[in-house]
Amino acid sequence: MQDENLTNGTEDALNPQDAEAELDIDLSEDDEDEIDWKAEAEKKDKAYNDQKTRAEIAEKKLKGVNQAKPTHEGREAGNLTTLDIIAINRANIDIDDIETVTKYARMEGIEVHEALKKDELKAILNVKSEKRNVSQASHSGASRRSSSKLSDDAILANAKKGILPESDEDLDRLHSLSAGKRG
Repeated sequence: MQDENLTNGTEDALNPQDAEAELDIDLSEDDEDEIDWKAEAEKKDKAYNDQKTRAEIAEKKLKGVNQAKPTHEGREAGNLTTLDIIAINRANIDIDDIETVTKYARMEGIEVHEALKKDELKAILNVKSEKRNVSQASHSGASRRSSSKLSDDAILANAKKGILPESDEDLDRLHSLSAGKRG
């Protein structure tokens, strides 16, 4: 009996028809899972590629913006880099002209140290400097020359050269000096 049970138990497990039926079921379930997995993988690949493409496009746009607008555009107005400050100092730019230089650089879309090399800006700065110099000269006021009193020796030396003093006082001194030598 035990042999029959063993034989019956093994026979059930080794029945070829039942094994194929189980395999078909298993295969059909595996195929569905595999198809779903492939579909999911394709969806994820597509989403990944789409995201990658969008990131590349955004990166290209960002690089294009950075190339079109130099980095100094992002700075707050009035802030200069160390390089800009050194360039302004070496170029002996007047304090009144620093704003002109920075505005020019901003308008041209270049750095301040690059703007200082431009002939147009140099011409503007030269005109402003010349105006400043003229203004300082004209506003210095009419300073009167102090009439310095010439020494007696200087008056006599000038008289011997034929240069007579202009003031009446100096003429009187020359007359008294020449009379003193005679007498």
